[in-house]
Amino acid sequence: AAKRRRQKQRALAAELAASDGTAPVVQLGDASMASAFTARSMHVGPVAAVLRLGRATLVTTVQMFKILGVNCLTSAYSMSVMAIDGVKIGDTQATVIGLISAALFMFLSLAKPLPTLSSQWPHTSPFSAYALWSVGLQAAIHLCFLVCAVASAKRAAASAGLDALVNDPDADFAPSIINSVAYTASVLITLSTFAVNYVGEPFNEPLTKNKPLLLTLAVGFFVFVLAAADSFRPLGDALELAPLPAGLGFEVVLMALMDGSAAWLAERAARFWFPAAAPTLGA
Repeated sequence: AAKRRRQKQRALAAELAASDGTAPVVQLGDASMASAFTARSMHVGPVAAVLRLGRATLVTTVQMFKILGVNCLTSAYSMSVMAIDGVKIGDTQATVIGLISAALFMFLSLAKPLPTLSSQWPHTSPFSAYALWSVGLQAAIHLCFLVCAVASAKRAAASAGLDALVNDPDADFAPSIINSVAYTASVLITLSTFAVNYVGEPFNEPLTKNKPLLLTLAVGFFVFVLAAADSFRPLGDALELAPLPAGLGFEVVLMALMDGSAAWLAERAARFWFPAAAPTLGA
């Protein structure tokens, strides 16, 4: 083994001496660091394929950062201001919203790029003016929805004399009107954020073609609209939701529809006001 190793070393030294110290030329098909982008083709088709895949990955990454930004801002409000006021969520509720978010992120990453290369440029940074304005406007709209929904729940609870908030942060969770409305609004905001920020054409397939994501959103909206309207009591019990007074569920659903529509308009306005610019090459 040592003799064979010395022979290989001598052969390599002789090869380097014969090449006059110049780097060897990589031949077509040789393994290298660029092997993932190597195509044995005589036309430029693979270049367009790499650009399409790269743009699709970039668009998906930016929209994930935007969704995380909106969700974090609304969750921060729920966990700070509303928690001080006694609004909590149960273990089952936290598990359900966690599973929904995980499934939506997974299906979001499964979006396929379109077969044609678009002449439009994608946004390249989650800190661009477009992304910051979009996240800020959507978060403000969702926070208004949360505040209005909780205020309506407080009024309904006070007028009905059904329950009051427990301001002890160490107290055990107990379903109440205010907690139920706040949780239902939070889940509807999460679903709306994924639907509004999905970027389909001209880079990825449209939402109607991403069947797993579309089905998850549709089922989620149906289940929680049904829960908010308190139309199926076993569903509310399974989600640890308290029975809502007459009319409150319809009011929450109506506010959720207005919230989703306003967030959609804010996202489209940000895309219109801050289109992606073509990158410039440095000197």
